[in-house]
Amino acid sequence: MGAETSVKVVVRGESACFPRPEFRRDQISYDVLTPASARGILDRIHWRPAIRWVVTSIAVLKPIAFAEKESAATGGRAVVLRDVAYVIEARFDMTSRAGPLDEAARHRGMFKRRLRAGATVYLGSDCHPAEAILFDEAGEGGTPIPSTRDLGWMVYEADYEDRGRLRFFRAELIDGVVSVPLPGSSQLYG
Repeated sequence: MGAETSVKVVVRGESACFPRPEFRRDQISYDVLTPASARGILDRIHWRPAIRWVVTSIAVLKPIAFAEKESAATGGRAVVLRDVAYVIEARFDMTSRAGPLDEAARHRGMFKRRLRAGATVYLGSDCHPAEAILFDEAGEGGTPIPSTRDLGWMVYEADYEDRGRLRFFRAELIDGVVSVPLPGSSQLYG
């Protein structure tokens, strides 16, 4: 990962919900932030047609804890995460839409400025606002939880060029970190 295209961001919030697609009426969250949601956070901070975010890992900084409540969106139940914090490690790749002014250092600089200015991000929906800061500026609290577990099949992305088809991967939390497969990996299904 090139230093000029890599970022490391801490995201913290009081609650989060990353809904599992197998539940229709009830919103049941995955145990951790999904790569698709992590990309959504990065896109919200800095999106341009010239770049595409590639999430490489997600570190879980606080113990995984759930809370149950009524879902205003579906009228059913919602099982959400509470008191969450993550470190998103990612890079961006230049797309075919990049022009002569689309330099990697320029995009990284714009990303950092937007983050420092207080970009508004959400953890799954606008019901779950969060704070996002650069890892280097976050201070303490950047150590992953000492937990290892199989997280099962997790949504990697929705491929909108293929009618919104979902792609999945087998997620594992190893010493508090989920390693995310790269685009085109044989670990992706769907």
